[in-house]
Amino acid sequence: NEDTGWGDWSDWYYYIYPDGVAVKTMHLWTNGIRDHEWHEGICVFGPDQHPEDVLEKEPALILASLAGEIDPHNWTTGPPEDVSYDQKKIHIVNFKSDFDMYTIGDFQGGGIYGGEITDYAVFPTWNHWPVGQMPSDGRYASYPDRTGHSSLTGIELPTYKEDFGDRPFEQRLLMEGISDKNAEQLIPLAKSWLNPADIEIISGCSTALYDPAQRCYKIEPSGSKMVVKLRGSAQSPVVNPAFVINNMDGKVSVSLNGKKLETGKDFRSGQPSMVANKYLVIWIEYQSIDETAIIIENE
Repeated sequence: NEDTGWGDWSDWYYYIYPDGVAVKTMHLWTNGIRDHEWHEGICVFGPDQHPEDVLEKEPALILASLAGEIDPHNWTTGPPEDVSYDQKKIHIVNFKSDFDMYTIGDFQGGGIYGGEITDYAVFPTWNHWPVGQMPSDGRYASYPDRTGHSSLTGIELPTYKEDFGDRPFEQRLLMEGISDKNAEQLIPLAKSWLNPADIEIISGCSTALYDPAQRCYKIEPSGSKMVVKLRGSAQSPVVNPAFVINNMDGKVSVSLNGKKLETGKDFRSGQPSMVANKYLVIWIEYQSIDETAIIIENE
């Protein structure tokens, strides 16, 4: 900004649960043109690592829709062309390991890094970042003698929240993780976040709403015993649901479909220690496409 000397700034908030799934809120402070890049599929290599020793080429990228359409894309001789993100909600980079990086979101489009290829690798590869100690942006890797990186993709995302007032900002959301599941096996997780099961209050709650930014159901209790129902279905499965209950702390008992769950095994609970408002977080290890009745009660 020519008047203030300030540039843009971003705050990222991660919400990570015991299943290793992370949802992040990317909060961009800006009063300028909103044409920022919000995602880039990057693989970072250490010294003595060539990108083709780390990344699979056939396929290197797997895209999937919630309807089960799976599109693998090869980097056999270089980046592919005509990659469609239409209806795709799951993005997997295929590593030469049992676990791969996945990204889930309401993709509005995307692209492939198809230029800047050298004889070094079929993946565009640079070593100016993250260890370049001099102005060297765009320095192509020629040898695996230092830390480098390859860029594969970029995803376009919808705006989740924004403001143009005195504190102008824009927010977008992504789900990320590392998994040994294939694309088809990740579809229930994607559905549970993008099309969450509706929550019905039976008793003990004044409000109960799903918050995609925290991947949880936020509950305002009206008593010490809360009874809710998650209306799971094939299109809105229940996958490891989390609950954030305002003005609640201490030990709780949790029952699911009439069965009391074992703390530390079937569910986990905890209270953040560095927040002003008192609330309890509960995470349940459970997956279903059926209606699910849950009782949460102070012990």
